[in-house]
Amino acid sequence: MDPYLSDKKRRFREILEFNQDVTFEPKNLSKAADMVRSKFDEGQLTPAINLNELFRKIHDLIDNDSSVNLIDHLNKKEYKHLAQVAYLSSNQKLIEYEAYFKAAIDQISKTVRSSIISGWLHSILKYGSPKIKNDTALRKVLSTKLSKEEKFSKRIIGWKADIDKWLYHSNTVGFDLLNKAITIEEYLKGKRLSRELIQSQFSNNIVKGMIDRTADKFPRFLRQTLKQLKIENLDGNVINRSKSMIRYAASQLLLAAGVDCDVNEKELLRSSLINYLRDPRISINRTNWEGVDPKSINIFRQWLSQRDIEFFFEVVSETENFITNVTHWRYRKKFWEAYLPYIDDTWVVMGSTARRIARNLITRQNRSDADFGHLKGAQSNHSVFFIRIKGYDIVEYSHQGATRFWRVNNSPLIFRKHTVNVDDFRRNDTTSLWKLNHFNSEYYYWQRDLENWFRFNLGITPVKSYRI
Repeated sequence: MDPYLSDKKRRFREILEFNQDVTFEPKNLSKAADMVRSKFDEGQLTPAINLNELFRKIHDLIDNDSSVNLIDHLNKKEYKHLAQVAYLSSNQKLIEYEAYFKAAIDQISKTVRSSIISGWLHSILKYGSPKIKNDTALRKVLSTKLSKEEKFSKRIIGWKADIDKWLYHSNTVGFDLLNKAITIEEYLKGKRLSRELIQSQFSNNIVKGMIDRTADKFPRFLRQTLKQLKIENLDGNVINRSKSMIRYAASQLLLAAGVDCDVNEKELLRSSLINYLRDPRISINRTNWEGVDPKSINIFRQWLSQRDIEFFFEVVSETENFITNVTHWRYRKKFWEAYLPYIDDTWVVMGSTARRIARNLITRQNRSDADFGHLKGAQSNHSVFFIRIKGYDIVEYSHQGATRFWRVNNSPLIFRKHTVNVDDFRRNDTTSLWKLNHFNSEYYYWQRDLENWFRFNLGITPVKSYRI
């Protein structure tokens, strides 16, 4: 006998003699067990039968005779897979037809086969919704059957304690997962449910529960919840959850965070949502944000504008200190932060030296999504900052440059344009409404002038002090 097997045989005999737990499992046997469990014990949802053909057969039978007894027209293999076709079709589901619903109730009520119960539970959890006709009644029949029957496998019997939570209050599962710090995939594996449920109505409800709990306890659980907005497919590819789920997360979590939340939580949430939904200030991305609470969108826009303001003046501070050590940029930064809620859009454009400094900042601060344009026709260390606010476009020029104003419909500023010539808005400008210089910043002269202009022309006032 092979020495390896001989050693295992000896150890196994010793274990049996001393009545101890088996502590080894050959690797190949373990793999085989996992494969069998995934295909049968864990409730495989794609059986070896053509479900489309079965769906069409049942649909045609019902369509020809609404009172047909399906049991008389299906063979044993087809009858066994009633659950797998119950929620097929993007239109009317089979479960909504009374003849089919009757057959489903009859099958669940009479069966003693664990595979039948597993099939129905998985189909309901993956595709079901109380909005679908007969879905709620089907859940009740399944719950009653499982609570009374004792002849099922240990795996099925083990579901008794959780069945009502899964069928009626699946969002509360999300609370449990957050408290235990486990993922949906780990939960499914622990409950011996099919991994196919990672993409299901059941998982969506769990994630929604996570979002609600995180919003209620913000910022607790934020990182854990955001991770669940991604799904690892059976093939190992990572995809995003549905747009509707991402939008729900954006609505709830941004409202919970507010404009002035902690910088770390703000950056975590900002980087996540910019990846899923993109910048809402850009017209092509606005459809991504449809359905998100307008208050949440406004908070996010303020975050992005705040980030642009900080980025612009951070670069300006380094370019000015590099050349002249001028510090009046701090006063301008403070002023625009006081008007953040009114800012609709921003765009940063930089000369070549400023761009090099900006890239170093991006590397140091890991700002992988930072974007800015290239300024032509100006000194290499100069930068400009475009601001859109209440129907007006404004350009802030670095160093000793002035601020200029235009109405949007007569503005030379093109936001998101990656190459901008300074002549477009400075040297050849004859259309600006007003030009404001930044002398004596520490005495707040130009700040008061600009505040008065905003109050008179736009009807807005600063939301906080702009004094340093």
